[in-house]
Amino acid sequence: MSVVQNVLIGRSKQKIGNAVFTTWKGINVLKSKPLTVENPNTINQQMRRSALAQGVALYRAVSQVILLGWKELAIGKSEYNAFISFFLKNAVDYSAPPAASPIAAQMLMTKGTITKQLITTATSSGAADTVTVNWDSSVLQPGQATSDKALIVVNDATAGNIAGFVTNVSRSANTAVVNYPYDITAADNLDVWIGFYNPSTGKAGDSDYALVVAGA
Repeated sequence: MSVVQNVLIGRSKQKIGNAVFTTWKGINVLKSKPLTVENPNTINQQMRRSALAQGVALYRAVSQVILLGWKELAIGKSEYNAFISFFLKNAVDYSAPPAASPIAAQMLMTKGTITKQLITTATSSGAADTVTVNWDSSVLQPGQATSDKALIVVNDATAGNIAGFVTNVSRSANTAVVNYPYDITAADNLDVWIGFYNPSTGKAGDSDYALVVAGA
C-alpha cells in the first residue's frame, strides 16, 4: 500500500503502479520502473560500462579516503556519487572504444575548498615496501591549517595493487611515510596522490599527484 501526503514536500513511500516513492537524505524521490529494457550492447556502451566498473573498483579499494576527502562536496549526493561523477567526466580516456583508460594524473582522490597542497618529492623503498611523500607547508595558503591531516593513495598499475591511507600526519610535518601492503619491485612505477582534510570542519582540498618512476 502506498502512502502519499505530498509528492514534493510531504511523506511518501511504497509504490503506485509503475511509480515507486522513496526517500533519500530526507528528500522525496519518485522513481519509475522501466516498461521495457533495451540492451544493444554497442561499442560506446561497452566503453562506458568499462569506465564505470573501473571507477567503482577504485572507490571500493580506497573508500576510506574518498569518504573523508569528498565529504565537503557530498551535499544532496553521496561521496561515492561525487567521486564517480568527477572520475567519469575528467579522468578517463574515451578515445579508443571499447577501451576506457583511466588517466592517473587527472584523478582526484580528495576534492574541496581548501587550497591544494603540492607534492615536492615522492619516493619508494622496495626493501621496506614504503612510500614517502614530502610537501612544503612553510607558508599556509587559504583554508589550510597546520592540523589538517594527510590522506594518501598509492597505486601500482603494473601489478594492479592500490591502497589508501587515512593518516594521523599533520600538514605541519612536511612528510609522511606509509607502509604499502604489497611488494614494491624495481620494475614498479607508482601513482601517488596526497590530499588534506580538516577533521573538525570536514573540509578538504584537491589532491595532488606524483609518479614514482621505478628505480628512481
